[in-house]
Amino acid sequence: MYLVESDDDAMNQAIAKAKATYPEFVKALSVHDSAAMNGSVKLMFEAARSVEHLWVNKLYFADGKLFGVVNNTPLHEVNLKLGDTVEVDRNTVSDWMYVKNGKLQGGYTIRLLYNKMTAADKADFIREAGFTIE
Repeated sequence: MYLVESDDDAMNQAIAKAKATYPEFVKALSVHDSAAMNGSVKLMFEAARSVEHLWVNKLYFADGKLFGVVNNTPLHEVNLKLGDTVEVDRNTVSDWMYVKNGKLQGGYTIRLLYNKMTAADKADFIREAGFTIE
């Protein structure tokens, strides 16, 4: 979990890129790309005095809509909890990711934070994440 100010230009650019490329992710899900089916989407949720971005995984389509399960414990009061099922609203997408052939696809906010890490932290991240970032 990382705290980032809402006016962080680099993070806002990463979110904009994720939003712009989100149709690629949905297409991969729609054609049942097995890698994408194990992907996640990060959604923005409004809290009383802030905004929180949470990862949602176990994605599935029902009645033409995309749903998934909240994969983070919220830090703020956002009227949901770890394990809740939510509908994915494209307007609240702040990132998406899946791993294909061991390499991160999408994950624009992940890449940004990764690039700010020390070499040792990067090595730990790659070891724990189980994928590479190009």
